[in-house]
Amino acid sequence: MLRKILIGIGAVAAAGIAFAIWRVPGQDSAMARPIITITTHIAQHTSTFFAENPQIDPQPHIRSEASGAYYSDVNLISFVAHAGRQNEPEGYALRYRKGDCDVSLPTGRAIALDYTAGFFKYLTSTLPLDPLSFDNVMELAQEIADSFDAAGWKRSRYNPEISQETFGERSVGGRFEILGQWVLCNEDPFYAAIKVQDFNSLPTAPMVPLVPGRSPSDDQPDRYLIEVQFGVKGLSLDNELTELRDARRLAVNGDKTTALTLNDWMDDPSWRPDGWQGKFVK
Repeated sequence: MLRKILIGIGAVAAAGIAFAIWRVPGQDSAMARPIITITTHIAQHTSTFFAENPQIDPQPHIRSEASGAYYSDVNLISFVAHAGRQNEPEGYALRYRKGDCDVSLPTGRAIALDYTAGFFKYLTSTLPLDPLSFDNVMELAQEIADSFDAAGWKRSRYNPEISQETFGERSVGGRFEILGQWVLCNEDPFYAAIKVQDFNSLPTAPMVPLVPGRSPSDDQPDRYLIEVQFGVKGLSLDNELTELRDARRLAVNGDKTTALTLNDWMDDPSWRPDGWQGKFVK
């Protein structure tokens, strides 16, 4: 079962992003800005992630620039490229790579990496750079699906008969449809899933309205986004990382409720309790 049927929009909201990030129709960029590629995989540790992505400054993701406080050992790392902001990248492209398993997604405006004890448990990319018409978004979603098929991944769920007339009739919390789910890298229980989202039905935060303070009008043509999520089915990875997190909290603080920081895990990512027998984290 997908976790909240993909976390992308909610994950970025948890990071406190409260601005529109997509381009207002007719708005053009004043100048070309870079596309930043983020390369990672499920169960990668943040220390390895930053070492393998030198284009990313780790400090803003470890410690709040506003308060100076270190972020908790359970949080997310988010990347958001707002349309028209010349001091930000044009967009972010997620590349999933683990050994020979290597798939690149199209460029989007938001990537969220959800972690516990510094290990990633969900990766979500929200794309493309701007909302699309129904026909165009379905074409792009199918291209992503084809890339998963080309990688040799087994489909565990597939719904190519999505229509605009019945779009999102059975969905809750916004109008969406799941195009499909794949066994990620053919390693069960890892999965990759593609969700098509009605942009106009999204809540007013974090990524709409198109202009802060104004919601999409009722007569605006329907437009759509895609969320792609990588994760592990069920709670097995969640439970293992929570056990590891709690063991270190107990060792350091004497209780499991007092949080450590991501920086603690960055300083010593190989910490394990005596007798640790992890399935995902060795």
